[in-house]
Amino acid sequence: MKNGKLGLNEKIAYSMGDVSANLLATFIGSYAMFFYTEVYGLPAMAVGTMFLVANIWDAVNDPMMGFLADKSKHRKGGAYRPWIKRAAIPLGLFFILQFTCPNLSMAGKLVWAYVTYIGTDMLFTVVNVPYGVLNNVMTADMNERTVLSTFRNIGSNIGSMLVSYGTIPLVAYLGAGNDVKGYQMTAVVFAVISTLALFWLCAGTKERLKPAKNDLKVKESLKVIFTNKPALCIVVSMFFFNTTVNFKFAYNIYYCAAYMNRADLTNIIGTLIFFVAMVVLVVIPKLTEKIGKRNMLFLGGALYVIDGVAFLLGGHSVPMLYATAVLFGFCLSFSFPILWGTIPDTVEYGQWKTGIRAPGSIYSACTFANKLAQGASGWILGIVLTVIGYSQGSAVQATGVLQGIYWSNALVLIIGGILGAAAVIPYKLSKKVYDGIVEELEEKRVLDEENTESEE
Repeated sequence: MKNGKLGLNEKIAYSMGDVSANLLATFIGSYAMFFYTEVYGLPAMAVGTMFLVANIWDAVNDPMMGFLADKSKHRKGGAYRPWIKRAAIPLGLFFILQFTCPNLSMAGKLVWAYVTYIGTDMLFTVVNVPYGVLNNVMTADMNERTVLSTFRNIGSNIGSMLVSYGTIPLVAYLGAGNDVKGYQMTAVVFAVISTLALFWLCAGTKERLKPAKNDLKVKESLKVIFTNKPALCIVVSMFFFNTTVNFKFAYNIYYCAAYMNRADLTNIIGTLIFFVAMVVLVVIPKLTEKIGKRNMLFLGGALYVIDGVAFLLGGHSVPMLYATAVLFGFCLSFSFPILWGTIPDTVEYGQWKTGIRAPGSIYSACTFANKLAQGASGWILGIVLTVIGYSQGSAVQATGVLQGIYWSNALVLIIGGILGAAAVIPYKLSKKVYDGIVEELEEKRVLDEENTESEE
């Protein structure tokens, strides 16, 4: 690390955390509903309710994990990476079990789905809350954090592209016509890659900023979050944008197979979205530096709305479907790198306002919002499929069902874009304000050290 800048190898290693996360999250988000309903035979409404219940519980345990992470002692391996090492292998195993189909009664199948889905999500939390905090302890440089966030999103898009491009071919090849086996073996492939990526992350990154001694109580942890206006803006915005994106990815297979009558388009569209998102990331740091993070999120919200309108105009046109996929890739890059890159800034704001530094608590509030979004999107998807009368296992859907798929796909994008952008209207933590806060915190730190030395 020279002149406050991180080396390329460390940035690549850091990106492996989201390669791992999105191999699992994209597979679950894009194919779990389809797997549970079309392969395992569970009712759509029951699965949607499971997503909501499981993710509410998972959202609750995220702040608990953040509290534990903030109280971790800095040892040889750091304060946060040891959590990732411990949970990496169990996470991969539970992920495989989630896509395994034991021969049970309908009630037994639902219990199995609940246990394996919740188990995977809880281990995902143990890995990803500490991972998110790494951005905060690897460097104090605001621009480097934005660059790290960009690398993180490159890793995210690589992981997601592997899933989007590879899932359907892998299920067909590894299952040889048996989707039950195909999904399980595909989960094995992704679990192995995910686990190796996590060990690469731990080996290639360094925690340079030691966490302050933290005697944080649960009440104080909540105070850190609820008195931090910028952090709350980001949490709410994350919820709306993630609900929109999770719904869209889970809906993609239904939209292509039923409305477009082209199931083969599913992996093409998914791959195109993430490829475009990754390419666009090249311009994100410079553009963010020029117009600011808040304005970038306004622009991102507008792109979601435009994409929804484009779906309404496109109808059954395949070229227009490709165009909406390209635009959706822009949507991802103009929202999530900014949101994740903003979290460390709100940590300093919280420390300045309350005197308490709690990156794990603030990061876990954001993952709390993401988990609620996953549950909400799955629940909404279950409701939509039930209300429009979607027929499970049917090769041809009724005209009313197709119209329901058409309208719901577009309206979720439009509404989500508006709400996600509106949430950051009160966000006022500009670079100028942030730099002043960091300067004040540094002056206080130096003064405290001088007072400590004089007392000794």
